[in-house]
Amino acid sequence: MIRSEHDRYLEWLERQVVPQHGWREGKHYTSLLHHLHQREFEWMIANDDNRIQDGFDLRHEAFDEMHLFPSAPLSTLGPVSMLEVLVALGRKMAFQVSGHPGSCTWRLINNMGLGKMSGIIGPIRASRIEEACDRVIYRTYQSDGVGGLFPLEYPRQDQRKVELWYQMQYYVQEVGIKQRRGR
Repeated sequence: MIRSEHDRYLEWLERQVVPQHGWREGKHYTSLLHHLHQREFEWMIANDDNRIQDGFDLRHEAFDEMHLFPSAPLSTLGPVSMLEVLVALGRKMAFQVSGHPGSCTWRLINNMGLGKMSGIIGPIRASRIEEACDRVIYRTYQSDGVGGLFPLEYPRQDQRKVELWYQMQYYVQEVGIKQRRGR
């Protein structure tokens, strides 16, 4: 069976998350990751459009790594997905905290409340994934970031009005302070 470029790319994305988390204790997260990949990332706050470029950069990296020469421009794979944004942010976060990119991506998925979504995703669970994505995209999480990607104990401002890049910076800083204090 010949796999399409899209299928190979999705498998590549899964490997960015799965090495440490995907197949432990007999649990499979493939369905969750597929749902996240089907959901388009939309931006509402200035400069969050940079996360779309991060998604396109991932596509270029993947196709280079897989030695694929796309039959059409990579933009024909569709709009940038939530999964692509999560993987890209997880990588950026990992660089800053000297962590594993898959672990950091998984932390974002957990922060969205989706970390226990293993196995087959039925209609009820699919709607929970959509609600979590809507919360992140439309900024309906709490002002301290709870329910979004980067919850804070001590927010400097309403996180719903802060671009994702700066939310990540505040989160990394707060997590680093907690680790240094041994919490």
